[in-house]
Parts: sequence; C-alpha cells; structure tokens
Amino acid sequence: MDSSTGYKDGWELKILGIRIAGKIDNHPFTEPQKLNLLNRNEIIKVSVKNKNEDEDVLFTTYNDAETIDSLYNIFKKLETTNAG
Repeated sequence: MDSSTGYKDGWELKILGIRIAGKIDNHPFTEPQKLNLLNRNEIIKVSVKNKNEDEDVLFTTYNDAETIDSLYNIFKKLETTNAG
C-alpha cells in the first residue's frame, strides 16, 4: 500500500473497522519519488473525477491526443515529497 510520504507494508485484520490483529510498518521516502505512470502510447483516454458544490460526482473524459499529452506531461513532472 502506498502513501504520500512513503510506503507501508504488512497486514491487518479489521472487523467492522476495528483492528483485531496484524501489523503495518511505515517506510518513509528519503528523497522525492517520481510517479509510476503508464507509457504515453498506452493511454487512449483520460477521465477526471470532480465534485461540484452539491457534492455530486462529475466525470470529464478526454480522448484527444493534445489534451492527453498535456495532462500526461503535468503528471510526468510531479514528485512525491516527504512531509516528515
């Protein structure tokens, strides 16, 4: 399981949201990490999930190459940072 500041491993058992057993270990990143993206040529459309003021979920789907390229380049430049 990934987190914004590193990764976690282990296991836990919950019943009705109550932790019964298991152990989760946190492993913080010591330097910025790049996102693990698909190859651009594998992406044929991108859907973006939004909420409006009434908390309704709205999806916008893009399937033109120019918009997909722009979105891909934004995410390609992003890195995670250690908030610790």
